[in-house]
Amino acid sequence: MLFLDVDACGEILERNFGDWNGAYFPVVRRVEVKYKNPAKGRLFSTGFIDADRAMKAKKELSKKGRTLVDVMVKIVDEGKNITFESTFTWFIAKPKKVKTVNREK
Repeated sequence: MLFLDVDACGEILERNFGDWNGAYFPVVRRVEVKYKNPAKGRLFSTGFIDADRAMKAKKELSKKGRTLVDVMVKIVDEGKNITFESTFTWFIAKPKKVKTVNREK
């Protein structure tokens, strides 16, 4: 279920922040997980980012080049029973430019 959860987070980040195409990189900083009920049958995930927090995160990315954002995800089975809830805290940053040294003489 954790893999489905991480995939859902990726989709939610892309939906809220667009395709970064290497301009930023997200790294999981913290995960809080609650297993609720045994799953029966197929699993489905839903999730969201708080709209106000997403706006603040976009501004921080533009201004500082980094931010933290929480993604909340629920996994339900085909009977609509909540089987798993989680909050992923993502650190998102611009990659630092690496200076290269020309060693030719």
